[in-house]
Amino acid sequence: MHKIPGGRASVAIALCKEYWNQGIGTKMFEEMIRIAQTRPEEMQLELEFVEGNTRARALYEKMGFRITGVRPDAIRLKDGTLLDEYMMIRKM
Repeated sequence: MHKIPGGRASVAIALCKEYWNQGIGTKMFEEMIRIAQTRPEEMQLELEFVEGNTRARALYEKMGFRITGVRPDAIRLKDGTLLDEYMMIRKM
């Protein structure tokens, strides 16, 4: 969790594929949310995900995040493909 001025915190996780579908990502987010709830100055959690990462999006939505914006063509892959990046927030 990275504190941003104004009652905001940026969160992120990365999980190796061999650990997918074990509930680990959910537990990690539950703990980050629990910690944020102990800090009255935190008003919202924020994160980003890249277009096509449907697994991440599903987890984030399950944890109460909602899309608040998009950065078109924010990521360029080695083959030149451009992908959008989505911003999400979860109000505390």
